[in-house]
Amino acid sequence: MVIRTKSWKKTKGRILVSGVHIQQDYLSSGHMAVSFFPYTEYEYTVSGKLYKGSRIFFGKNVGFGDKSKSEKLVENYKPNTDVVVWYDPRNSENSVLTRKAATSIYFFLSLGIIFLSFVFFFILLILI
Repeated sequence: MVIRTKSWKKTKGRILVSGVHIQQDYLSSGHMAVSFFPYTEYEYTVSGKLYKGSRIFFGKNVGFGDKSKSEKLVENYKPNTDVVVWYDPRNSENSVLTRKAATSIYFFLSLGIIFLSFVFFFILLILI
């Protein structure tokens, strides 16, 4: 995904709404888990056509256990603020505010690399 997005173009946009959504989930243990999700809506124009977007970064929207992290992230995206919007020139409806990936993508990618390293190591042990 990151390699393909290097061809994305940038345009000017404007923040319409931003804030932090709170999600509460009950765990199997009976405890409640609370996550704070940064949220934004913005508009931008490509070739004279107006689009709306809501993604801040690539990947799934990531929630934080600490509300201040989400608040710090949306501080950069206050309503009526001009921003740079990155969009896919092949599908202008696909957009983000930053070309960085969500933290969860790096986490799962790292886990995958570690898992494959262990598999490779054990295959080598069997063959040797």
